[in-house]
Amino acid sequence: MSFRWNNDLIFLFHEGRYFQAYEAFGAHITSEGIRFCIWVPDTNFVAVTGDFTQWSEEGIPMALVSPGSEIWQIIVPEAKVGDRYKYVIETKAGRKIWKMDPYGREVEVPPATASIVSAFSLSSSSENSNLVKQKRAGNSNQPINIYEIHIGSWRKMCDSYHSLGKVLPAYLVQLGYTHVEFMPVMHHPFGGSWGYQITGFYAVNAEWGSPQELRELVEACHQVGLAVIFDWVPGHFCKNEEGLSQLNGQDVYEAEEHLEWGTKRFQVSRPEVRSFLLSNAAYWFAFYDIDGIRVDGVASMLQPDKAYDCQAVDFFKNLNRMIFRRFPYAIMSAEDSTAFPHVTAPVHHGGLGFTYKWNMGWMNDTLQYISMSPQEKSKNHHQLTFSLVYAFEESYILPFSHDEVVHGKKTLLDRMSGEYEEMFNQLRVLYLYMMTHPGKKLSFMGNELAPFLEWRYYEELEWKMLAYDSHRSFYLYLSQLNHFYLKEKSLWEQDSSWEGFRWVDADNQEQSIFVYQRLAKDPENYNMVVINEGAGNYMEYRMGVPERLKYRLVFTSATYAHGLDQPLKKTMQASSRPWQNQPYSICLRLPSYTGLILKPVRKRRKKDVSNG
Repeated sequence: MSFRWNNDLIFLFHEGRYFQAYEAFGAHITSEGIRFCIWVPDTNFVAVTGDFTQWSEEGIPMALVSPGSEIWQIIVPEAKVGDRYKYVIETKAGRKIWKMDPYGREVEVPPATASIVSAFSLSSSSENSNLVKQKRAGNSNQPINIYEIHIGSWRKMCDSYHSLGKVLPAYLVQLGYTHVEFMPVMHHPFGGSWGYQITGFYAVNAEWGSPQELRELVEACHQVGLAVIFDWVPGHFCKNEEGLSQLNGQDVYEAEEHLEWGTKRFQVSRPEVRSFLLSNAAYWFAFYDIDGIRVDGVASMLQPDKAYDCQAVDFFKNLNRMIFRRFPYAIMSAEDSTAFPHVTAPVHHGGLGFTYKWNMGWMNDTLQYISMSPQEKSKNHHQLTFSLVYAFEESYILPFSHDEVVHGKKTLLDRMSGEYEEMFNQLRVLYLYMMTHPGKKLSFMGNELAPFLEWRYYEELEWKMLAYDSHRSFYLYLSQLNHFYLKEKSLWEQDSSWEGFRWVDADNQEQSIFVYQRLAKDPENYNMVVINEGAGNYMEYRMGVPERLKYRLVFTSATYAHGLDQPLKKTMQASSRPWQNQPYSICLRLPSYTGLILKPVRKRRKKDVSNG
């Protein structure tokens, strides 16, 4: 059924409440030809030109769908799928400018800039129930371990949607990840922006393949149980002249320049811009069957200066309200470094409505701490304990993202102090700490290789590092740690509540040792965690425990540590000696830069046998 404008839809669009604007705007196939449609206010006229006009400067004039609507439309019988096109817009000053289609679903490979008439349509996966999608996406009571990836630099032989779909899903399942988060796949003219300076918000980056191939990549991930998250950038856009910038010769989509990033901020106070952006968020769910989006740059929208922006607050509330109404299983993640309250509280409870918020405070404190010498760690012990002051105020994701391995910040491994082997030991204990800390997890691609070189968007990851024992050992360790996390309910079932975490010893700054308990909903299902961030090696470290049982060592970062002269003891019997505010205690060996996870050993209950 072909689309037709009516007064209700025009009204909704100009109110900022048309959430399926992709059905109306752009280039669409009809029985009469290709229907082109664009919103351009305050202009003399609009035309469309392209392969079907031999790129004539006059183009084919478009007409308003109704007087005063500012919506221009034309059906072109000669146009066909695959044709390139642009809009010719005459400004009030009489100047003609050529623009890409703001709603175009395909764009040429840069440096070419024309939009392309696309046959790409809605995903057929809507036949899958929301229950199936909810199970895949997960929730706060389930394990979520996200692998963040930049498609163009993961592996050069897999730098396309098609080739990546053949390799990536199995690789991530083997490594123990549950979700994959793609850095922006939207059309961006400059690779050095990593996808965050976009000109085509409805088009995929054609350098990596077609829309259909991207959807097949998403489907390949789904087939092995991986949920898919796309990065989404509603805060700003590329100011290249072919894009949204000064669409009619004046500011239309933009409010002002984003000086820090050299882009333009979206004018979210303008209703038509809200319709554009909210429809765009829904588009990626509807057309690509993704499971969630990570909203980039939330802080720059919420707090562009010292004050909070009320328009941005309303925008995020409307975004999440709309998404959950249409896609109730969705993951809505906010990259936000502000102190704005209740980011992950439901909108009807006064919150912004996101599912998760990146815990930037935890990330900054942790990465500063692990870069210190043992002496400095003793003086800054609070940097690893402070995160628990606010850990349950929001539903958090703990991110070791792409931003932390660029611009001279060094890789995670290269931040460590000490000798070569000590650096690897500290990297292992860092990840054990991350996986046992409350919050869902995110790690950038390549972290599993323990590289020394920072990420470069124009080169593939340092896969050659796996030829070296220390790097291969860390890769295997991280895989085992990820799989351990997946099967241990205590590490994720109560992530957003004090019910899932208890400090045993948070104040041992002299030795730089941290002891805590992680608990599942079943109070008998818990793990004891001890982290030694210091250089001290303790043959008999006493640790408090809540029950007089045997405790089994179920995971340790020391297993793969070079130089460990003998295996660690596997089980320890608790004694009646109180310690660390616990009624009982155990003694264990605790090497330097090591994390240990222990679990109580319980006698299996005999099942009652009934003869009927």
